[in-house]
Amino acid sequence: KLSSEGIPITGTENYSGVTGTASGLILATGTLDKKFRIFDAKNGNELWSYKLPFIGSSPPITYQINNEQYIIINATGSFSLKKGYPNLVEFGDTIIAFKLKK
Repeated sequence: KLSSEGIPITGTENYSGVTGTASGLILATGTLDKKFRIFDAKNGNELWSYKLPFIGSSPPITYQINNEQYIIINATGSFSLKKGYPNLVEFGDTIIAFKLKK
């Protein structure tokens, strides 16, 4: 781990994509560590993360209903990452929904 040697967070390959919001958030999934992350678009700081049961398999989806914002994550694994990391990638069938606090 690079951080144990004093090197800042460098991230991992992303095979899912990212979604940007009008409020300046970047939503990202699709990394080997199975995390869904939210970044500040202005400075790149990680604001929040959540470990998924499987690697995110598509860009996050965001929508609003009744002035409430939601995010949907497809977490099914990654065929592309499985080719390069056959012992690290598992496949599943999970869809997770998040509601943003106001």
